[in-house]
Amino acid sequence: MIPDAPYMDMHTHILPGLDDGSQSMDETRSMLKYAYDEGIRVIIATPHFGIRNPGFRIEEAEQVLSEVQAEADRITPGVRILLGNELLYTEGIVDSLVRGEAKTIGGTSYALVEFRTSDSYDKICKCVQEFKWNGYIPLIAHLERYRCLEGNLSYVENLVRMGAVIQVNCRSFMGGTNSTDGANQGSRHRGIFSRKPASSGFFLEEKTGWARNLLGSGMVHLIASDCHDDGIRRPVYRSALEAMEGYCSEEDLYRIARVNVLHLIRNEHME
Repeated sequence: MIPDAPYMDMHTHILPGLDDGSQSMDETRSMLKYAYDEGIRVIIATPHFGIRNPGFRIEEAEQVLSEVQAEADRITPGVRILLGNELLYTEGIVDSLVRGEAKTIGGTSYALVEFRTSDSYDKICKCVQEFKWNGYIPLIAHLERYRCLEGNLSYVENLVRMGAVIQVNCRSFMGGTNSTDGANQGSRHRGIFSRKPASSGFFLEEKTGWARNLLGSGMVHLIASDCHDDGIRRPVYRSALEAMEGYCSEEDLYRIARVNVLHLIRNEHME
């Protein structure tokens, strides 16, 4: 049996106009309703930060978050939204955290960090060491995407031993996207992001077998929707837990959806 709601979605792109996520407040309202229906009651908004999104400013993000929280209070009462960033790892990205230009997850020591899918294992190890040396806990976003790690459980185990925390996207347990209804297309005007049609397979999870292998090996600390729109990348959470139920124990589901979520919010060591 899966843990009952409420759930926390700790990796989302729900703030409108800040990156390649929601394009309007109308879309954000729709995403909030989908999240609510999935049992999500805490949302960490994690707009991209780094060379892919050079226009990001914390002050603007905080203002937009305030507006979105007001909408959430009106249409999805009880939903709380916190701010973080998804950091693309490049030279000097940790300095942006130190200088306060980028945000950790809800003000904790946990920093959500992503890599290019082609980045090397050595580069990921270097990132983990760099973040740890500077007092941050690297929370690796959608680990299932990185080619250098796929099928290499020993690599993932070593990253965990080094102090990394592993997040896998919900849809990677669901056999890909769950819907094409209302899929949004078109291009962004900020940074170098663009949205691609659903048929392109752009950043859509197709790593179900590898994700389930990670899950069965106890290498998944957290799951998140990584939602970007109200169509093919809408918020999901309960749906993922239902898909995961056949591949791990109730204890593991509880650890992922309850125990580790509390550790994250309380800035405690992750299991």
